[in-house]
Amino acid sequence: MSPHRLLFIMALASLGCDRMVNRLGREDSRACDLGLMDSCIRAAGHVPNLPGGARAPGAAPFLRRACELGSMPACTDYGAMLYNATGASRDRARAHELFRRACDARVKEACRNVGLYYEEERHENASAIRYYGMACALDDARGCRFAGDLLDASDPAAARVKYARSCALGDELGCGQEGVSRVVVDGVAGHHEGLPLLRRGCAAGHRMSCYNLGVIERDGEGGPNGPRDVPAARGHFATACEAGVAFGCSNLGALLFDGADGVPRDREASVRAFRRGCELGGARACGALGAEFLAGVNLPADLTEADTLLTRACTLESWDHCDLLGTAA
Repeated sequence: MSPHRLLFIMALASLGCDRMVNRLGREDSRACDLGLMDSCIRAAGHVPNLPGGARAPGAAPFLRRACELGSMPACTDYGAMLYNATGASRDRARAHELFRRACDARVKEACRNVGLYYEEERHENASAIRYYGMACALDDARGCRFAGDLLDASDPAAARVKYARSCALGDELGCGQEGVSRVVVDGVAGHHEGLPLLRRGCAAGHRMSCYNLGVIERDGEGGPNGPRDVPAARGHFATACEAGVAFGCSNLGALLFDGADGVPRDREASVRAFRRGCELGGARACGALGAEFLAGVNLPADLTEADTLLTRACTLESWDHCDLLGTAA
């Protein structure tokens, strides 16, 4: 059989499948009108999702009807459409009602969404933590992580428990957060358990995992006398900087400015890193670059640029750089 003949047969088969899907969709739509909940859910499933996975507008009436007929997962999905205005007009108050109903029925995503409503709309963190905790208790990994994020500043130990649970449930970002907690709170003592978690988090795109990995690789695993990997640190600082971590940019700039073990000096790249860090609100980056323009040793002297950068650093409460401002006039 020729390849063209085979492709033609495959195309016909695909067309036949599309027609079958359309026919089943029409049948489920009619059955949904008659009040059959499962048919409503299947009819919604026949509507292709939007790019990124969000429900398309065509699914909204079927999900709404399935919710009215008692499907709590459908209430959760329809509520998400109302909350995010994806395929339905935004109505976060109504979405909250639907999420609460579904959460009462132990739908874990709904409990997490109630927490999100309290955090984003009402700014009631205590209520948000409560519902995130309910989602976590139902094995929702993101609910655990979100609870940890809100607990982190006030109760790091409780936050770590939530992050550990999130990680155990397969959330790599939760693993990263647990790793950050271990190395930041426990210091050198947290390196052994924290490093594998940081690597998992960084690989999954958790920017603070990448930054903290860089710090440990630069300074030494297990303490100042431990093994160092400065080229790896450079890479992780660069990743963190690109992701918007000002300290990542500052540390990258410092490594590149004078060079370090295995990292050659690159003044132009250093300046770019410092500028990026300063744009992100990093006092150290603004001050370091301003001091170099002021000194005019490693970079051409530019008192106007130095004054701008040092003023920015001082405004961001880098007090050492405030002292230099008077000399940049």
